[in-house]
Amino acid sequence: MEKVQNKTEWYKNKLKIYDKQIEQIAQQEQTVKALTVKDPENAVFKKMAMIENLLGVITIHLAKYRITELYMHNKKEAILNDMRQAVYKLIIYLEEIVSNYIDAPYSDYSDKLQLIAHISQKDRYFFIRKMGLVIDCADLDAGDEVIIKDVAGRKLGSAVSQKGRAVVSVWGDNPFTHEIEGAANGELLIIEVYHNSLSKEIIPRVKYSKSLINKRASELVFTDNELLVVEVELNSAITNVIDGEESCMINVYPNPAHDYIIIGINCDDAIESMSIYDVSGARVANVNKTTGNNKIRFNVERFNSGVYFLRTKIGSEIYENKIIVQ
Repeated sequence: MEKVQNKTEWYKNKLKIYDKQIEQIAQQEQTVKALTVKDPENAVFKKMAMIENLLGVITIHLAKYRITELYMHNKKEAILNDMRQAVYKLIIYLEEIVSNYIDAPYSDYSDKLQLIAHISQKDRYFFIRKMGLVIDCADLDAGDEVIIKDVAGRKLGSAVSQKGRAVVSVWGDNPFTHEIEGAANGELLIIEVYHNSLSKEIIPRVKYSKSLINKRASELVFTDNELLVVEVELNSAITNVIDGEESCMINVYPNPAHDYIIIGINCDDAIESMSIYDVSGARVANVNKTTGNNKIRFNVERFNSGVYFLRTKIGSEIYENKIIVQ
C-alpha cells in the first residue's frame, strides 16, 4: 500500500512540475503577443518564437500523457485535448507566417525569378547566408527582445528571450546584388537588449564569445554558417562606451577585401581625418570625412595586394584598422 501511495505522490508532483512549465510558457506567449502588437514590422520573428514555445508545450503534454499511461495505467483524454489545442494554435501561427508566400500567385514573383535566372543553383545558396547567436545572460527576463545590429545601427536580426537566454539568426549580405542587405563576413556585430522592466534599450557588456563549430573563442563578427555562444551581462551595461575607454566604433569589412571595403562608423564626435597607409607608412589614399552613424563604401581595386592601415583621427584619439587587400 505504501508503495502505491509513493508512486501516486510522485505522479502528482511530476504533474505539478509539468503544469508549472506550461503556465510559464503561456505567460511568455502573452508577453510575445503584446510585443507583436507594439512592433508589427518584426511580427514574423515573434510568431516564430511563439511556435517554438508551443512545440515545448506539446512535448510537455506528451510527457504528461505517457507517465499517466505508464504509472497510472489509464489514458487521460483531457491531456490529449490540451495537446490538440496547442497543435492547432501552432498551425495557425505557421499559416499566418507562410500563407502569403506559399499561396502567392506565380505572377507575384515571376519577375524575381527572372532576376536570378542566370545564377546557378549552387550560387543561390548564398541568398540564405546566415549565422546563429546564442545569447546567455543571467539578467535577461522572459519577453525581453535581443537585437543584433551593425556598427551603423542597422538591424540584422532579433529574437524574444526566454529566461536567461535568446537565440538569434543573423542574415548575411547577398553578394549578387549591389545593395547591402545583410552582414558581410568579418563585420562587427552589436548586441542590444530591449529590457521590458526598464522600458529601454541597453547595450550589454560582452564577457566572451565561443564558436560551437570549432569549440574556440571567437570575435563577435559575422561568419557564414557559424554558431556562437555569447555571454553578456546587463548589470554593468553601457550605452556607447566600451570598457570605459572608447565612445566611437570603427569597423572595416569585408576583410580580406578584393574590390571594395565598407567602413562602418558609429561616432557622434567630428572626424578630423581618415586616411589609408601602406606598410611603409606612406599615405596612399584619403577617405571623405563623415560624422554620425554611417557606412562608407571605398574602392580598393587599384590597390596592390598586401596589408594597409586605415587611420581615423577623432579629437585627440587615433583609431587604426588593419586591411588586407587580395
